[in-house]
Amino acid sequence: MEFMNSQETALAKKQILGIVELVQIRYGAGWRTIMARIDTGAECSSIDKKFAEEIELKKIEKGKIIRSASGVARREMLKAMVKIKDQEFETEFTIADRSNMKYKMLIGQNTLREGEFIIDPKINNERRKQKR
Repeated sequence: MEFMNSQETALAKKQILGIVELVQIRYGAGWRTIMARIDTGAECSSIDKKFAEEIELKKIEKGKIIRSASGVARREMLKAMVKIKDQEFETEFTIADRSNMKYKMLIGQNTLREGEFIIDPKINNERRKQKR
């Protein structure tokens, strides 16, 4: 009988995410499902301002300075409960105008650290091939 070392045991507990995943976000007494971009290069998760207003998510006092390709800006923030796969936790999002983006939510490092995940970009390519 083989025994797994602690690193193998930790890996076995992790769930694999592609670069695009269905995420549930709590609003009121319910959950809303949205397709989100998984971005390991983003320090903080981000949510579209209009979407956040639509599901009545409340801003928090804290703000964050964001550096991106478009420059440096201060963004308002909110906290929300999310479910990714079967893992549920509270995380912070910066609020941004994502109206010109394909995904209204971006999941960054701060949220990924809350769960037990491994990112595999091949998953989404396989899903696209299956849909054809």
